[in-house]
Amino acid sequence: MHIDHTKQRNTPLSVTEATARLEPFGLTLTSKHIGGVVTTSTFVDVVCATGHKMRRRYGDIRKRGCPYCKAPFGERVLYGLLRHYVVGPDDWKRMVVRGLDPKDPKRKVIFDAASPTRKIAIENHSGYHEPGRDVPIFQRSLSNAERLRLDGLKEARATNGRHQGGPLNGWRVGVVWFEADRLAKLSRATKSYLPIVIDEFKSIAKLLRLKLRSDDVEIDATKVFAALGRKPLERIGREFDLMGPWRGIAYVHRWRHSCGGEFTKLARALENKAPGKTGCPFCDKEGRYGRWLNFLGRLEQHGYRFAGRNRYSICTEHQVVPLRCVTHPSAKVRKLTRSDIYKWLDAPASRSLPPPCMKCRVAYTQHMLDKMRQHREAERLKLNERLELFGFTMVTMLPTSTRDSKTGAIHAQRNEIQCLNCGYRWSVFVAQRLSKAKRSGQMSCPNCDP
Repeated sequence: MHIDHTKQRNTPLSVTEATARLEPFGLTLTSKHIGGVVTTSTFVDVVCATGHKMRRRYGDIRKRGCPYCKAPFGERVLYGLLRHYVVGPDDWKRMVVRGLDPKDPKRKVIFDAASPTRKIAIENHSGYHEPGRDVPIFQRSLSNAERLRLDGLKEARATNGRHQGGPLNGWRVGVVWFEADRLAKLSRATKSYLPIVIDEFKSIAKLLRLKLRSDDVEIDATKVFAALGRKPLERIGREFDLMGPWRGIAYVHRWRHSCGGEFTKLARALENKAPGKTGCPFCDKEGRYGRWLNFLGRLEQHGYRFAGRNRYSICTEHQVVPLRCVTHPSAKVRKLTRSDIYKWLDAPASRSLPPPCMKCRVAYTQHMLDKMRQHREAERLKLNERLELFGFTMVTMLPTSTRDSKTGAIHAQRNEIQCLNCGYRWSVFVAQRLSKAKRSGQMSCPNCDP
């Protein structure tokens, strides 16, 4: 169906056209209460590909997709726990408060989850809120001191999490830390972050006096995973192993394929892979992953193998590359940057560089010395053949020039030659004498032609 994108923003659309506009963003229109037209202010019922159901204004979601799938990982975990654990009305939502900062009463302060009926707010922290951490410059809209001051106001640290006075008088505030990277580190031993999350949530619920429904971790784990859209992971997990916590289908994760390849990719891209493709960039030789495999193939052609733990881990692309010589497997593993290795691989035959292996380098040095010696001998033989054309031959066969080891200057060196007619010998600069003979067409002997 052709969609006319030149229509104005508030132009009424048919239900069919509104549905077609939502499909590219993974949303399906399920409303039965609307009439024959949809505008940007119409409330519609939609469901996303991971099963999130919601009622939103059409203008708020038509070009954005599912807000739950795009929410931060920690917030989605927090909302899943609040909705499946806490007894009472489900009125948890983000809350914007003004007037909390005495220095700037108009400043907006946002709480990640708040319940107006309970007068309770919960803030999900991340590395951005660590006191001793300096955030990257592209996130530094506030100074570190100002950022920590605002955190203290939000969390009411001076009064142990209970606001006294101001717009949040009587509210209690708790803090959780459900950052994906932090949970991945904590769950390395248990292989699952969910028990850690539930234990921490129970602790904050006790502090805030929230009434919980059940203490059965196994039953509620299924519900929390459902809030994160776990079904796509079950389909992807048949071929790929997830390395780290599941953040949702709209996020990039680190995966391991059955071939051993480790890579980062959008979960949706793995689920909707192209026909004939495995989804693994190593097997499909896509982009930098393909270049990495071609690089390793060139090394093997030159007699070297990757000596790291996993040759299919692209993490080594931007670090030093450990190499092991096939000819000398007992030799020490050399670690070189890719740029240095490419210089060695791409060097022309006339200007070859020493190989990485030290044992191979000894043989390479001897080979180059022999090659230079053979080259010099060949040059002297050519000089001798040219002398014989004029009736002379070289006796000493020394190099025609030498280099001063101290100054580096090059000096011509004499050689002893012999006349083939009378047998007379004398020392001359062979190259200079041949150059003169080439111009005059003859070379004279001091004894035969005095």
